[in-house]
Amino acid sequence: MKWLTVAVKADFGWPVDETEIEYLGCKYLLRPENDVDAQSVSLLCPVGTTMDSARLRVNRFLSALSWVEGHGINELFAVGSNRPSPMKVGKSKTRLISKKFVIDYLPEPKDEKSLRALALYREAQSLNSPAYSFLGFFKILNILFGKGPDQKNWVNNNLASIKGCQASKRLAVLRKKYTDIGEYLYVQGRCAVAHAFNDSVVDPDIPADIQRLSDDLPVIEELSEIAIERELGVISKSTFHAMHLYELAGFETLLGPDIVTLLKEGKPLDKGTELDIPPLSLRLRDHANFTSYEDLQPVSFEQCENSLLIRLHSSDNILQLIILLDFKQWRLGFDPLENVIILDDSSARPMLVNSDTALFTKGACLNGQIEIYNTKTNELLARTDPIIPHNVDLRATVINLDRISAQSLEEAQRRAVANPKPSVHPD
Repeated sequence: MKWLTVAVKADFGWPVDETEIEYLGCKYLLRPENDVDAQSVSLLCPVGTTMDSARLRVNRFLSALSWVEGHGINELFAVGSNRPSPMKVGKSKTRLISKKFVIDYLPEPKDEKSLRALALYREAQSLNSPAYSFLGFFKILNILFGKGPDQKNWVNNNLASIKGCQASKRLAVLRKKYTDIGEYLYVQGRCAVAHAFNDSVVDPDIPADIQRLSDDLPVIEELSEIAIERELGVISKSTFHAMHLYELAGFETLLGPDIVTLLKEGKPLDKGTELDIPPLSLRLRDHANFTSYEDLQPVSFEQCENSLLIRLHSSDNILQLIILLDFKQWRLGFDPLENVIILDDSSARPMLVNSDTALFTKGACLNGQIEIYNTKTNELLARTDPIIPHNVDLRATVINLDRISAQSLEEAQRRAVANPKPSVHPD
C-alpha cells in the first residue's frame, strides 16, 4: 500500500487548497471538500507499512492537529491504494429519509432514572466514537448499580437474553476467550475507556483498540436496552408491537373499563347495555380515504364470548359490513372479502362502492394496515398490523381487483346516465 486516505470532518477551518504537511518523517496531504469530494488526509506510506500501522500514523497526526487547533476532528472512513497519487474520497450523499414516517409509540417515563437512561442511550447512539459509545451504554448499568461487582453480576445474569445477530456472534467469540464476560466488559471495556492511568486502557489512536470496542459495542448496546426495558420498565418499540395494544386501544377508552373487563373475561354484558359508538371510518394507512368507507353508522352490536361484533351501514344502507373486536386476543378483525355486503339497487352508487371495495381489498392484500377512525373527531381508534396474505396468487389477485374496480366504474357511469336519481335502499 502506497497511500492511505482518510475522510475526515474537522470542527475547525480546513484548507481550501491542497496542503502538504511533514510530521514525524512522513508526508501528509490535506485536501479540501468540494461538491463531490470530502475533506481528507492522505499519508504517503513508508515501504512495508500495514493498514493498521498507517492508520495509527494518521491518527497520531490528527490528534496533534486537533491539539494545536483546539477543536475536534472525526475520522469517517479510510481507504488504501497503490496509485502514484492518493485517491480522492467521495462525499456521502446518503440521506436517511422516510416518505411514510409514522410514530406509533413514544415512551413517557416519569421517574428520573428512566429519563436519565434514555438521555444516556441517545448520547451513546449519537457519538462518533466507539469507545465513548461503549462507555455511554455501560453508564446505563451504573444508574441501576453503583458498584462494579454488581454491574458485572448483572451482565453475566442477563447474557442469555441477548438475541441480536451481531451481539450473539460477538458473544460467541468472547466466550471462547473469557470465562467471565461481565469482568471482561467491565475491565477491558468500561474501565479501559473511563481511565487513563494504568496499562489497561484504550488508546483512541490505536486501530486495534477501537476495532475491539467496535466489535464489543453490539453486546453492551443490547445489554443496555435489556436494562432499560427489564429493570426500568420502559418498553421498546419491538415489545410495543408484540403487545399490539394499539389494535383496540381507542375502543377500550370508548367502551370503558367495565365493559372491556367483561369482554376480556368472556362474561355476558348486562341486558340492556347500550354502547355509545360514534360513526366510524375504515381506512388504510398511507392510502387516500375511500369515500364509501367513510362515516359508517353503527346499527347493532353482538357479543360472541370475548368478542364484540359491530355492524356498520352506510347512510343509504348500500354498504353493510361487520368489524370484530376480539378483547381476549386484543385483535381487530375485518376482512373486506368476507365481511362486506353491497346491496345493488340498480343505481350508480353500488358500483362506486364495489370499486372502492376492490381497491380497499387490493391495498389490504399488499401488506396494508387497516385503521378505524372516529369520524366525528378523526381520532384513531384501532389498527391492524400489516396484513400478510396466505395461499394467495398475489399478482393475479391484484390484477383481478384492478379489473373489478375499472369495470365497476364503467358500469357506474353507464347507470348514472341511465338512472340519474339513485334510490336509497331501505333498512
